[in-house]
Amino acid sequence: MDDLKRLGLPFITILLSALLVKLINRFLVFSFTPTLVTFLIVTSLFLFGYLLNKTRNRRNPGVFKKVIAILVMVLLMLMQMGYFTLPFMADAFDFFGVDAFYINMIYIFCGYLFAD
Repeated sequence: MDDLKRLGLPFITILLSALLVKLINRFLVFSFTPTLVTFLIVTSLFLFGYLLNKTRNRRNPGVFKKVIAILVMVLLMLMQMGYFTLPFMADAFDFFGVDAFYINMIYIFCGYLFAD
């Protein structure tokens, strides 16, 4: 039963977020729909990472890691939506070959780090 809770919640998160993105893309045709979908995807990835680490005991109750995780997530989300750009970040991403896949992995890591 413990495995169902530990693994079932992230799996349900995947299913529900995929369904929500599909429904929003199909039924909402407004100018803000791409922004809403991006926000939903970022939130889903963060929640997925959080739920992967939720059942463990907390090792460090410090707030610093949580603040850094939230700031990185918000910065990347604003950059991905096009509201905010940092030229040196864009150059660094190009140099290291960071694309949407790796940014999604960073969102999951931020959620995991937030739960730690």
